[in-house]
Amino acid sequence: MGNYNWKELNERYEKAVGPESPALAVKYMKDADEVLKIPEIQNFGEKGFVCQTFQKAVDEHRTVYYDASNNAFDYCSICNGILPVDERWENGEDMMLPPTKWFNTKEGAKAHADYEKKGVPEGGDNILVLSPLDTGNIEEPDVILLALKPRAAFIILAGLQNRDFQELTFPFVGESNCTDAWGYTYNTGKPGISLGCKGERLVGGLKENEIRISLTPEQFAAALDGFDALQANGINYPSYIPEGMM
Repeated sequence: MGNYNWKELNERYEKAVGPESPALAVKYMKDADEVLKIPEIQNFGEKGFVCQTFQKAVDEHRTVYYDASNNAFDYCSICNGILPVDERWENGEDMMLPPTKWFNTKEGAKAHADYEKKGVPEGGDNILVLSPLDTGNIEEPDVILLALKPRAAFIILAGLQNRDFQELTFPFVGESNCTDAWGYTYNTGKPGISLGCKGERLVGGLKENEIRISLTPEQFAAALDGFDALQANGINYPSYIPEGMM
């Protein structure tokens, strides 16, 4: 992993696309003593949903961690690798009962769980740590998580392709998008997208005009370099038609 100055990279990012919400550094850890060494770290502080940790990090500009002691809903904590996968989760049972009845058949619920596993961090004993990127409190993030308007997300991903072109494809398992975004990027090293599942919209702090994209630190830095190159090439953001073209 490169030696990045997160405050400087964050300044470049905010200048580039003017996001309404701050970029977040995401870290998966197992040693509680090591977690407490992170500057300004605070526990989530209550029983709640994992998504609420993101809202606290954004709205209160906090470096915060969520562990098994904060769990209020096994399904969400399993999706984020905080609790181990159990038979109920594997069978998709929570996805067939109110208030999270996303599927009407056992087959659909089980298939959903099978695909969702690709974005579940291994172990089942992880501590999820989040911090606004501009604090620099997490020195070596596993994932950089951005909340952006779709056109800004487009230009950031196009910037990444400018540096190293690859066709980008993204999973969509529906609820929960944590396994499509930060969990998927953590497991695979590939960019992820969340269109904003119910949890993120209700209690995760994701605004109606935003989607989330998740990148490795290296991809985030490369995307900013690519963004600068696109601007130098006349691929402007925000988009407008230069004089004389029409």
